[in-house]
Amino acid sequence: MRPVLICLALCLLSNVVCADNNQLREKILASLAKQSQKHFHFVQEKKLAMLDKPLITEGELLLDNDKTVTWDIQKPYTLRYILTSDTIREIDAQGERTLQTGQNPIAAAMTEAMTSTFSGQWKDNVSLATIAATGALNNWQLLITPQAAELQPLIKTLSVTGSEGVIASIVIAESNGDTTTIHLQPITSQ
Repeated sequence: MRPVLICLALCLLSNVVCADNNQLREKILASLAKQSQKHFHFVQEKKLAMLDKPLITEGELLLDNDKTVTWDIQKPYTLRYILTSDTIREIDAQGERTLQTGQNPIAAAMTEAMTSTFSGQWKDNVSLATIAATGALNNWQLLITPQAAELQPLIKTLSVTGSEGVIASIVIAESNGDTTTIHLQPITSQ
């Protein structure tokens, strides 16, 4: 009984909706899966332990209906990544390189983590990660903890925040202590 009272008190104090974690998680993932907003401007801040200031890149991110993520870095340099379930394509001024994810289990796991995050398809990937949800549909957070052996040496946790089926930010806590924060702003069609 005491844990229930503590949970209720914490929920009241922090203004968090105390919904069943699994139910909230499934609702968030379902809203991400059918999100209409699939084109974003991003600002990414990479904080490395050895540097005083973060490395900042910005550009556009596009998710299509086939779970392809196009990560188009525009500042301070130009570089495009196209992530699919089978390949990672890197396109820059020197040309194009393609990595078959089957040849690299780490690349495959990272690609699966990215496409699953943006498409809301984590429910199919229990062996990839566990997910805890907090908040409400209009202001939520998913805490994703990798379970796949390929991801654990790289990522400690992913914290994804959003509202109404749109991702607002992603914080990646890396196993080496570095962090990456990605802020997303929807791009609306003219």
